[in-house]
Amino acid sequence: MNDEIKQWQSALNDQFPEWDIHTDSGRVMIRVPDTADFEALKANFSDLVVIVQPFLTPDEPRLAFIVSNSVEDFQYVLSHNEEGNHEASL
Repeated sequence: MNDEIKQWQSALNDQFPEWDIHTDSGRVMIRVPDTADFEALKANFSDLVVIVQPFLTPDEPRLAFIVSNSVEDFQYVLSHNEEGNHEASL
């Protein structure tokens, strides 16, 4: 596991202690409680990532987050371009 993924896991655990966060195959895996508003989380995940992102230095050009509860999941991909800017996609 590379340092960036460890940093994301640690930072997200600090911000969202009720989430179960681990890593698998170079991805950040996030399991949220079923009581969470999953559609709102999906719609606003990029806003949540911004809380943590400024504190981390991008080592990888692409980082995937898999977010799930017991019913559904989505993937959020954060990319760093050559200029150091960030791009995201669901």
